[in-house]
Order: sequence, then C-alpha cells, then structure tokens
Amino acid sequence: GSVQIPGKEVFSSRNLRKYVRGAGGFTEKAKKKSVYVAYPSGRIASTKHILWMKNYPKVEPGSHIYIPEKVDKSTDGRERTTFIVSISSSIITMASVVVTAISVAKDK
Repeated sequence: GSVQIPGKEVFSSRNLRKYVRGAGGFTEKAKKKSVYVAYPSGRIASTKHILWMKNYPKVEPGSHIYIPEKVDKSTDGRERTTFIVSISSSIITMASVVVTAISVAKDK
C-alpha cells in the first residue's frame, strides 16, 4: 500500500503501526483513515474512528495490510473545468455560426 518501502514482514506483533514504521512510514498520499487488514479467514477489519483518534485493527499471522492512496481532487477538478469550458465555447461558436447563417439567408 501507501508506505515508503512496501514488502512482506515476518509476524512479530499485533500492532499495525509497528509494521507501517518498519516499511518506512506512510507516504504523503496515504489515506490513513481507510487502512484495513485482511485476515487469512477472509474477514476484513478497518480503522475505527473515535473523535480525532484512529484505532487501527490488530494484525494476525498471515494477514495482509492495505493502505489505499488519496485521490488527488485538485487536478481532477481542473481537468473537468477545462473540459466544460472548451465544450461550452464550441457550442457558443456553433450557435453563432447558425444564427449568422440564418440572418444572412433572411436578408437575401
């Protein structure tokens, strides 16, 4: 997941944060609120939130720790705005051409 040095670790503790520290810590893009652990039984446990505190799930032997990345909304918004502006200007230009063609046809 979103840690500095992802890899496999030998089970030595139930503390999830120990494994994250061992992997170099969270990256800047890590979505710390959404960390979850998949257990060998197929059960999944996610981070619990109580006020401003995060309670990470316990790790068991054979577990997989997943740390998703945050979605960069700033570039997504700019791309969407650029797309809307370009489509709008194209529609306005086409409408102007149609109106001009109709007015020229009426004058003849």
